Amino acid sequence: MLRLHRNALCGVLLLVPLLISCGRNASFEGQIDYQTSISGEKTQLLDSLLKAQNAGFTLYYKKDKVRIDHRGGQSEETMIMDYTRDSIFFISHADSSYVGFPLPPDSESMLPELKQEQVAESRTIAGYNCEARKVSYKAQESERTIKFWEAKDLRVPEQNAEKVPILPRGVSVKGIPLRLEASSSGDPFKIIHQAVSVQPKSLDEALFVIPLNYKKSEYR
Repeated sequence: MLRLHRNALCGVLLLVPLLISCGRNASFEGQIDYQTSISGEKTQLLDSLLKAQNAGFTLYYKKDKVRIDHRGGQSEETMIMDYTRDSIFFISHADSSYVGFPLPPDSESMLPELKQEQVAESRTIAGYNCEARKVSYKAQESERTIKFWEAKDLRVPEQNAEKVPILPRGVSVKGIPLRLEASSSGDPFKIIHQAVSVQPKSLDEALFVIPLNYKKSEYR
């Protein structure tokens, strides 16, 4: 009997490192709240307005589904991305309508002259250690740059690593970015989105379903 107990204990001890490893490798599921601000020359008034409106967005991540609720301004909108269906939906709560269309193939969605580089900079954001990276690309005859801080502990499924909706398509990440600084050549300011709250938790599938009383609109 004692030998059986010892064997059982040894089996449990052998499983502990494996369970810990599985927990660390699990993809993130939960809610992240971001605050939007603006910095640069003569932007104090606009930044104060953004803060007064509590401008920003909330990101919900669950396996192969992402939801982003935008807040601030005149209207609130929601975006739902369903990787299993290769579809994206935009929902307008003002008139209870939505529009949906398939995600374009990777070959058609790559940005021209997309460049990615590591930046030797780290910071702690919302309690998570984040490493900086920078991407640049051309759009509408201007050079766009996004510097972001990636929390690798908030893992993204490998098959969706290049489809995180808060980054340009084709930018590969291991974890969810918790801070983004977006700027464009010729503009004297940059827009900043930073996480203020990270809540790992199980999410209801209903979050990623369009309400039944919403009507479908034609994409224009």
